[in-house]
Amino acid sequence: MLTADATWLELRQKDKFNNFYQGFTEYLKSKLTLIGVEGSYSYYTCGHHHDHSDPDWKPFENLEGYCEKKGFDFYEVKDLIEQHIKEKIICECELVSDFKELRRARLQNAFGLDFGPPGKETCELYEDEDPR
Repeated sequence: MLTADATWLELRQKDKFNNFYQGFTEYLKSKLTLIGVEGSYSYYTCGHHHDHSDPDWKPFENLEGYCEKKGFDFYEVKDLIEQHIKEKIICECELVSDFKELRRARLQNAFGLDFGPPGKETCELYEDEDPR
């Protein structure tokens, strides 16, 4: 097991970090549950509400195991991932599911609106039938 400093020295190299991160996301997809909403979207979930009062919720269980398997320091890897994605991680399932896009898809399904591409102010109703 590498120390935190040795982990940083190893993974600070872009190609090594990218290989590690890609391998971890594939590993994570095999461990998490894939939820598909019929005909709309799909996402990966840990199956728990992200709430620290839930004693069964282990937000980084797979990351800890993967780091141990690869011989890297968990805390340093977590910091490097947060620097890479420029966000604080609440749960590892966020790494393989875009929750902002997921909220957008849920709204689109619920209200039948096309919110358009992110950053643009367009809303159009879906039309199932020709209005004429």
